[in-house]
Amino acid sequence: MGKIITSIDQDLLAEIEGSAKGKATDEDLDHHKAQRLWIDGHVDLPYFMKKYYPEVAIKDLQEGPVTLEKAVSTGVRLFVSAIYCQDEFNGQASQLHFEENLAFTLNHYKGLHIIRHRQELEELRNDTQSVATLFLLENADFLADDLSRAEELRSEGFFAIGLTHRNTNRLADGDAADIAQGLSKEGKELLSIMMDHGLALDISHLHPKCFWQVLDSYEGPIFCSHTGLSEKYEIPRNITLAQCKELFDRQGVVGISFNPELLGPECKGEAEEIFAHLDTVVQRFGPRHVAIGSDLGGFGPRSDGPFCGLEGFEALARIMLDHGYGDSATEKILGLNWLAFFEKVL
Repeated sequence: MGKIITSIDQDLLAEIEGSAKGKATDEDLDHHKAQRLWIDGHVDLPYFMKKYYPEVAIKDLQEGPVTLEKAVSTGVRLFVSAIYCQDEFNGQASQLHFEENLAFTLNHYKGLHIIRHRQELEELRNDTQSVATLFLLENADFLADDLSRAEELRSEGFFAIGLTHRNTNRLADGDAADIAQGLSKEGKELLSIMMDHGLALDISHLHPKCFWQVLDSYEGPIFCSHTGLSEKYEIPRNITLAQCKELFDRQGVVGISFNPELLGPECKGEAEEIFAHLDTVVQRFGPRHVAIGSDLGGFGPRSDGPFCGLEGFEALARIMLDHGYGDSATEKILGLNWLAFFEKVL
């Protein structure tokens, strides 16, 4: 028996397909390229540079998954830079670890514009040779020592905070925690401060127990910067369609990762593998709230394909068009959904 298409399904289908033309051509990909503003919701570029190119400023960086030259040539001219604090420094050493990472990033990012205000997004759209970034704090353990420090982050270019990385810290439990204790007193207080100061919450890496607790207490902007989908690959790190729905109901965005570790046990980070995760979300909810959070710089590639760098956006655009996605849905997923979210947060 064939599938019964409901009126809602028909609406979703229309939104996905739009003006789809079938097989993508180079001309399709070049269409509006001069005005393109694609957005990556999560890159680990500071971590990558500190590990492999500690003496090279971003304006001089020629190698690696994310460079300014690649950003302009692909149209991925805005990316979220994670200031990643490793779990091994949780506790007394976490404050110094964060400050060192931030100082390194600010020093090496000289010449790259850090977005702090909404109007700067429109300026970026109009200047097609400009590249910019926003900051995301990944693992906020150090704030347990001084919650008031969170109030300063917004002025330093941070628009969002992720409470944990993989392990339990003094705020909450990460996805790798064996026994989850839930949000700590300091974690709950931090969420209140974030709401007061307009900081968004990134639930990537957060243990499910903490995720559901957050929904009961946090009323600010919420999203998932980089993930795979549990329905396609069930590991603790990935989120479920049920979690996606909760985020979408709150006008949040979910970024699908290029990281093969999140896509499947044998995945190499190829187009069809990434598309499978993305398309599962789109087929359930439509294209309005799903986007890309590549995690480039934060994982070791399993192949030499385009998804080792920003070039993956163009490869993904091609496969979406090949699968019947229209121009509108493709542009939403590759940039406009993040842009709409940032415009609300900033």
